[in-house]
Amino acid sequence: MYSDYPGTCGAGDDDDFIASDLCCACGGGSTKDQQTCQDTNDEALDSDGFGCHYYVNDPESCGQYDTGDFEANEMCCGCDGGRRNDFDPENAEVSTVGEILENADNAVDVALAIIHNPQAVINSIFGGGGDDEVVDEDIVVQRE
Repeated sequence: MYSDYPGTCGAGDDDDFIASDLCCACGGGSTKDQQTCQDTNDEALDSDGFGCHYYVNDPESCGQYDTGDFEANEMCCGCDGGRRNDFDPENAEVSTVGEILENADNAVDVALAIIHNPQAVINSIFGGGGDDEVVDEDIVVQRE
């Protein structure tokens, strides 16, 4: 319902249901199994005066009308460019909470990513991450 009527987000909320947390159309939900993309050309246009919207219907033209300010293959979703969001909180390869926050769409994705990647929380607390593995010797100080 909220996809068709986003202006009604929150109108039916109660103790068990909060649209802004649970529904994608209201800024909540989860993007698992979804892929979204945002064109990044801002106001830049190709040499024929078209923006990224043109390339959705004519992807064969990607790159043919680039300018110094406009690169279709980098900026346009229709050319496999743009800013893609295909963050899957259950299978994300993240090593810190910072990476989760950088890639997740909303609070639900953050929570799911933390649940499925507890090592990211440990790395954030103890300074590990990437290829650095936190081991007992890093945490426990031995007494003589």
